[in-house]
Amino acid sequence: MGADDAPQAPEAGDAGGAGDAGDLGADMGRAPVSDGELGNLRMLRRLVTLLTITMIIGLLAIVSAVVIQINRAPAPLVLPRTITLPAGTRLQAFTRGDGWVAVVTRDNEILIYDAASGRLRQRVAVAPAAPAERP
Repeated sequence: MGADDAPQAPEAGDAGGAGDAGDLGADMGRAPVSDGELGNLRMLRRLVTLLTITMIIGLLAIVSAVVIQINRAPAPLVLPRTITLPAGTRLQAFTRGDGWVAVVTRDNEILIYDAASGRLRQRVAVAPAAPAERP
């Protein structure tokens, strides 16, 4: 055995020498990285970090907008104190709009009242549907 055959001590940066299982093939298949590629990787890392921060801020904005909308007081419901229906009229449905209230009667008529005063504004007669033909 010559001087070249003697086992070598690991270098300062090695963690166990060439026989360590963790280092096997660590540098195999890797090309050296140039300074330009390192700069691109740094820029890419900064862009990903910026995108992550932007997404977090956007998510917080959406969540706070939803919370604000949920906690907002609803618009007050403006209804007349009383509505006087014509004699013999039976109520079937009720709806309201901006400044008006509609009452649908069982006589196929829509009565539209002023929401503030309860005064009848309009009467609309609805033609009954024709009976469906059977085959």
